[in-house]
Parts: sequence; C-alpha cells; structure tokens
Amino acid sequence: MRLILNPLLDTLPDVNGLRLRSQLFGISLVCNPLQASLLHLFASAADLDDVCAEQPRARTQRAFLERCHTEGLLLLVDDDGQPVFPDRLAADFAFVGAPSLDAVAHADVVGAFAFVGIPWDRDVSGRAGARFGPAAVRAASAGWAFSLDPVSRRPQGFFDFGQQKKILEGVGFADVGDILSLPGDSAAAVRARMRRSIHDVVATGAVPLVVGGDHSITRPVIGGVVDALEAAGDADTPICIVHFDAHTDLGDAAVDGGTLALHHGNVMTVILEEVPRVKRIVQLGLRSLMKPAANAVDSRVVAFGIDQLDDVAAVLAAIPADHACWFSLDIDVVDPAFAPSTGTPVPGGMLPRELWRLLERIASERHCLGIDLVEVAEPVGPGDGTAGIAATCLMRFCRAMVAGPTWRELDAPSQ
Repeated sequence: MRLILNPLLDTLPDVNGLRLRSQLFGISLVCNPLQASLLHLFASAADLDDVCAEQPRARTQRAFLERCHTEGLLLLVDDDGQPVFPDRLAADFAFVGAPSLDAVAHADVVGAFAFVGIPWDRDVSGRAGARFGPAAVRAASAGWAFSLDPVSRRPQGFFDFGQQKKILEGVGFADVGDILSLPGDSAAAVRARMRRSIHDVVATGAVPLVVGGDHSITRPVIGGVVDALEAAGDADTPICIVHFDAHTDLGDAAVDGGTLALHHGNVMTVILEEVPRVKRIVQLGLRSLMKPAANAVDSRVVAFGIDQLDDVAAVLAAIPADHACWFSLDIDVVDPAFAPSTGTPVPGGMLPRELWRLLERIASERHCLGIDLVEVAEPVGPGDGTAGIAATCLMRFCRAMVAGPTWRELDAPSQ
C-alpha cells in the first residue's frame, strides 16, 4: 500500500501532545511527538510495508499509521505518485445536526434522507457565490435538531408549529459532507466526484438532498442517480424532472471537443441530449421575456409560466404517474424580495408558501427519487432569508415524500 502525506496537513500544539489537522478535510487527531514525526517518512510516496520493515520505530506504530490512512492524513497515491483525494469532505456543521450515513444505518429508521453539499459555481453567468450555498443552508437548519430517542433509538422527528403536529418520526437524516473541489481541479474531475458520490448515496437506499452550487450540478447528479438505479437492476423506469425555475435552462449546448459544453443555463438541454432515461421535464414558475424565435421547443418539455401555476391539476397531469421523479429546484423561482441571494434574480416570482405547497402536493402524489436545490448564494445581510427558505423546502419535500407512494413501499407510517 503506497501512501503519501496529506499535503494539507498541519501540526499544532495540544495540551496532550501534538494535534494533526487537515482543516479542509475536517480531520483532527492528537498524537505524541514520535507519532507525528513518523508521518514525515511519507513526505514522498512510500510503501507502508517497506517503511515498517526498515524502520523499527514505525513498526511499533503500524496501527497508528494505518489509522492515519483511514482518517485521511495519509493518502493513497496513483501511478504518477500523486495523492488520491476522497470524493467528499466532512462538513463543519451538519444539516439539522445529522450524523454520518453509516451512523444512521445503525439506528431504528424506516429510511434516510442524506444531505450532499456541492460547493460549485464555476458555471454561472450572473453573480457568483453559489459555492457557499451548502454552508448557508446548513446554518439555516441550526435550530432543527435531529435526535434519537435514547431508549428505542428511533429518530424523534420534529414538531411542526405550522401544522401543530409531530412530523418525520422514525425517519433518519444524515449529512455526507461536501464534494471535494480543490483549486486547479478540472471541471470533469469534480463532476466525476459528484456522480460517484450520488451513486454511492442512492446505492445505500438513502434519498439524496443535494444542495449546490449552480444549476450545472444537476447533470452529474442525475447521472449518479441513473447509475445507481441501473446497478440495482432498474434499467427501464422512465424519469421525469420536476424543474422549479425562473429560467428554462434550455440554452444552446455548443460542442467542445466532442462533448457538450455544460453550464447552468443549458443544463436541461444537456440532460435531454445525454440521459435517455429522462423522458419528461416539467418546468414550473418560468417568467421574464425573450425573443419568440429563441424559445426552444421539445416535445419532452412541458412548461408552466408563473401565471399558470394556479391550475395544480394541470401540473399534476403533466407529470406521468408511472415515471420516477427527480426534483430540481432553482431558488430563483422564489421572488427576489424573499430570496435575494441568487445569481440571476427575476422579479415576480413565487411566494415561499406557494412554492412549499406546490412542492409538497407533487412530492406526496408521485414516486420521488430525490431533490437538488441550487443557486443559493452567500447571504447579503442579516435579514436575508434565502437559505432559510431553501432549508424549509428540503424539509417540506421530506415530509411530503414520507406521506407519498415512495415511502409506503417501505411500509413506513405516513407523516
């Protein structure tokens, strides 16, 4: 096993010796000076067995070195001797204070929702800052504490003051961290991490709650979902994307070196071109003006403008009941008076309660695969409620999904 020292590792003083820390990776480990010095035997790539054979002091500390590899202080190397970084990083603060997905698996739950952060905004055309979206949404959820009953070990759920009742009792929540994106990483490499991570989450049976990031992330995310479905033996179920947005995101997808040049304004075009499992996209909340000739027409796309959303029956009828639904929600569907922290705001959007009610209605009546929520930027001030609206969207989606046909297949109680 060839290992190399994590290049982002710091050594700090600690009252119990020394503290090894990789702040970006959320790693902190206390050790003695001998153990800290052993790590520098891997300043260049070295084989663990060879080091232990040649260094008696390393041989006596092999268990410590193996733990450093497990914790990410020592990384595997590729054929070029370069460190192989993980796909995801732990978050400083978890969504609703939830534990890791592995920890949730040991609780008495009927299913789990897994928060996945994707801090990526290299593909925006307006205001940048969506890379801060996952952190902002986590912070907005700080008062919603996920916890277990200490006797039964079942999730206690949450009390919804709006409905005056307990919700999501027995339902697990997890936070799997953020997709790694280091300076200098290529877009292709980061998108591959996104796709693998979503596949891994879905493969566990958890429902992804993905928070971006700009809207381009939806392409690798849906790719990961499809990969997991096919690995589980489902190669046929058609997918409908329920797309809340002020914009169509059906822009031209110019070919770049034989591949479609993906960005946040053409993500739905790219998905229609590259993901044949997506048979329908239903777009909700569109607004603004454009040249008639520039309005892309595709028989697989059904559009509802902001002035057409009162007809909920028509919206539901446009979403085939035999399709599995992936929800993709751009926060700019909400009026910027309520959600100003986004890259391309458009006036005249939905009120938060209108969005929540429509989202819940659809999620409670269709088979759901999960949701991505994108384009939340860093707050513009202390009165900015954008991240709070986004966090509430996620919890409303969870509540509605648990009440719908997806959860009934798991014999879970309706909430």
